[in-house]
Amino acid sequence: MSDIQDVFEGHEFNCDDVEPAGDYEVLPAGEYNAMIDSAEVVATKAGTGFYLKIQFSILEDGYNNRKIFANINLSNPNQTAVEIGMKQLSALGRATGVMKIKDSSELIGQQLKLKLKVKDDATYGPQNEVKAYLPVDGQAKPKHTEAASPSADAEVPAPKQAVEKQSAPVKTGDSTPPWKK
Repeated sequence: MSDIQDVFEGHEFNCDDVEPAGDYEVLPAGEYNAMIDSAEVVATKAGTGFYLKIQFSILEDGYNNRKIFANINLSNPNQTAVEIGMKQLSALGRATGVMKIKDSSELIGQQLKLKLKVKDDATYGPQNEVKAYLPVDGQAKPKHTEAASPSADAEVPAPKQAVEKQSAPVKTGDSTPPWKK
């Protein structure tokens, strides 16, 4: 493809047919009903951990379909970052009612309330930041009460670290390959 009309199968793009993009000022600090549009686990740039990358759509008049983004640390060499991330993931799960999360796709389409603040970023200027994940109805979802589930004080299993390349363990002694035994 070499030009715009090639993308549109030989047709021109008519600006009168599409509402122009607006000025996307940050949303004022406050609570907003939202829905999770996408959620995926992504490796960090350094390759030393993983985070949950989430995109939300605001469901409020005047801000309908505005996008908000958040990242939650899942594994990281910095243990404090992991602890904060686990608390954020717990709040997100409780707010959506998804109490046991195996796959990030389970979060897509879930509704919740986002508590936003405005943060002044040195590079990008004012930005929205998610400060809390809350249930839509304002009531915290109950803790999972299955007999086999750990208590709230139980230790959370350590998240998987970034995959490291490892060689197979070397056995000493009998050097006969397993398929010849």
